[in-house]
Amino acid sequence: VFQTYDKVVVSYSGGKDSTCCLELAIQVARETGRLPLDVLFCDEEVLLPETEEMVMRTRERPEVDLLWVCAPVHYWDASSNEEPHWWPWDPDKREVWVREPPPFAMWIEQEVKHPLPASVMKLLYGPEHGRVASILGLRGYESRPRMYGLISSGNYIARGPAPHIDKVRPIYDWRDSDVWLAIHRF
Repeated sequence: VFQTYDKVVVSYSGGKDSTCCLELAIQVARETGRLPLDVLFCDEEVLLPETEEMVMRTRERPEVDLLWVCAPVHYWDASSNEEPHWWPWDPDKREVWVREPPPFAMWIEQEVKHPLPASVMKLLYGPEHGRVASILGLRGYESRPRMYGLISSGNYIARGPAPHIDKVRPIYDWRDSDVWLAIHRF
């Protein structure tokens, strides 16, 4: 991936799967002289404090150039018939935000489509960046739809949200035990 693509970006959530992908990518970026590594974190407003703390720690690492993005993305809210739609960081509902965003966050004013990381990748990494690899911690063992999506794409590298962006899923075949073993060892 680092030899094929002009830009490599890790989509990072602060969770175990994206943490494994981040650590793998940092290791290869170090070996190939491509540090600091571009990392994209899409803040969807509702975060566990531990996740926010993990992303903050990751942001401070010298191997990482983390872009923290806040953007209004449309979600269906199945828990409410009165308000069946929800937008994180809705400027008209600031009084009910779960938390304040960090002051360094990048704001995208226009509404973006779900899934958020793919839409943001398309907005921030245009064709002027060359061929872009979006590394995702997507694993087939997490759900049948994910497994079917991975199988139907035919490879762990698949077309992304734009012609110059590909999705790269290096841990697509890992089981939970593989993820926890990698975190324990590395």
